[in-house]
Amino acid sequence: MGYYANCVLPRIAFLSLLLGTQLLLAEPLPGWAVPYLRHDTSAWESSSSTVVLYEEGRLKLLDQSGRYRFRERVAMRILRPSRDSRDERAFLRLSGDDQVVSLKGWTLLPNEEVVRLDSSKVAETSDFTDYLLYSDIRVQHFLPPVTCVGCIFIYEYEKEGVFLAPTWKWIFGGNGLGGPTLESVFELRLPPEGKARWQTYNSSDLLFEERENSMRWHAKTIGPFIQEPHMPAMLEVVPRLVVNFAAGNDPLFATWDDIAQWVWALFETNLVVTPAIQKQADELIAGVEDPIEQVTQIFDFVQQSIRYVAIEIGIGGYKPHSPEEVLKQQYGDCKDKATLLAALLSAAGFDASPVLIPTRDVTHINPDFPSLEFNHAILALQAKGDLVRRLQSYFAFSAEAGVLWLDPTAEMAPFGSLPGAVQGQLALVVDHDRGFLLDVPELDSAKNRSDRAFSARLSPQGALGATSIERSSGERSMQERYYYGNTPKAQVLAALERRFATHGSPSVTKLTVENLKPSDDELIVRYSVELSQYGRRIGSLLILPALPLARRGLSTLFGEERFHPIDFGLGLTEEDRIEVTLPPDWEPEGLSPIEIGSDFGSYQLTFKVNGSVLEVYRRFRLTQPFIPIDQVPTFRDFVGKVLVADKTQLVLRVTR
Repeated sequence: MGYYANCVLPRIAFLSLLLGTQLLLAEPLPGWAVPYLRHDTSAWESSSSTVVLYEEGRLKLLDQSGRYRFRERVAMRILRPSRDSRDERAFLRLSGDDQVVSLKGWTLLPNEEVVRLDSSKVAETSDFTDYLLYSDIRVQHFLPPVTCVGCIFIYEYEKEGVFLAPTWKWIFGGNGLGGPTLESVFELRLPPEGKARWQTYNSSDLLFEERENSMRWHAKTIGPFIQEPHMPAMLEVVPRLVVNFAAGNDPLFATWDDIAQWVWALFETNLVVTPAIQKQADELIAGVEDPIEQVTQIFDFVQQSIRYVAIEIGIGGYKPHSPEEVLKQQYGDCKDKATLLAALLSAAGFDASPVLIPTRDVTHINPDFPSLEFNHAILALQAKGDLVRRLQSYFAFSAEAGVLWLDPTAEMAPFGSLPGAVQGQLALVVDHDRGFLLDVPELDSAKNRSDRAFSARLSPQGALGATSIERSSGERSMQERYYYGNTPKAQVLAALERRFATHGSPSVTKLTVENLKPSDDELIVRYSVELSQYGRRIGSLLILPALPLARRGLSTLFGEERFHPIDFGLGLTEEDRIEVTLPPDWEPEGLSPIEIGSDFGSYQLTFKVNGSVLEVYRRFRLTQPFIPIDQVPTFRDFVGKVLVADKTQLVLRVTR
């Protein structure tokens, strides 16, 4: 089924209906499924484990109280066994208050026998995700599951509930989990005075019909959607529909102000400064006169002292808990932490507004269609007076808007910066009953960087002993901080030795990490390495790689035909400075610099001999992180040249 949600939106549960083998009284298949059972699916037998023959969702608004009824029908054919057990499941998603009205299922065996699935044999469990402490979500499933190549699974259900937010989202082909879907239909039925606004994405060939109080969207031959390295978010690829609706005189999400008013009503009561909040703010800024230092102290407290834990029950997926409760419990989700930060800043005399924003891995906001397509909450500090001038040096400051963006959920992002997941995104600033769309800053590729200094001594037999100092900044440092802060030292050493494994039996020691906590300083990683076979001796020659440790990531862009654009998210800069002390009486031959230019970035590899020291310099810059599908061949050509250059071999000759 095509519903999705994230941390600002309520977590919608899924009801995993593992279609069981209970053989009950044979009965005819439902009439709606019969026309789709003979579809030819041979084209996907070698590439997909399932094909959705037909899926249909029908949403009916029952009255002005927000009650609705939703019906879904699905027929899917199993083509071959799958490693992913979800391929043989049917999904019924429930929010905490939804009630299943009816549930029916059938299995059509390859021998044309019809098996009715026993909906009375349902096991129920709770559902937890990796970051939810508790939710009112439950999961029901049929036992035992059935796996039958050539079978057709058919099911339909109806559920009733009350909307938490007047919006619905449908993914055409959503039951295929990325595999092919032959037909997908969504229908919306409104009460007599109901109204709706909608927007479709990635779906230029959708058929649309509108009748009195009814709308219907129909798509054919969808997918499969191939997962590829560095592709855009799946919601930027799959055909989907977003519908805002209202029954009777209820407000309709037609403008961003409408969205802001709805959100503000949920946040407003939790932005009041209580005595407990005032006391905490006073303690945090006691003795601190500088306003930027005051904001920093409060921000660091919320970012580092309040654990990220989500409790989402009912409207709790949208509405934050009170700052006083979050402060007392010392945990909360993104909107809880943002609200606590806003309240503490208000108690200290600053003005900050809640901000809703989608992360890059979910989607981007369409400015022309107001909707609740957000999965994250941050904060916008309104700068005034001299503070505007003083904040100019901070990356996360938008000078034109006079806003300093604060993300207290991003534990590895220092004050004045932002995680890459929200950089460059369009965000909704909620200022009481007004909503403003603003662009969040995006770090320049020159400041999102990784620099490596490698100092080595080479033996005549090709062994190499070296020390490495790696420095990272920007988004790269946040990623590295998370890795080194959450990975045991022994595991880090083993990973480094695997990367050097092509040079004999590597030994990595003396690993240290500096500036591991978020700060304005670079993250610095130091280690020593011994490589027994870095160079290869052939008579009077010694052949060795120019680069001791190749950079990773670009090689995954090659292989089969590309179906999606390439999206790195952010630009980046990599620099390597390598100094190798050569053995006596050895000198390099034929050193030729390499320079590669492109609209996507640049590459440089140069060499210099300074006495007995060979100096190698490498710089790679990616300045265009998003590559449209029609530019992928040209980009691959650029990257291919870079990968070849990175494998450059040097030749040393003994002089006596």
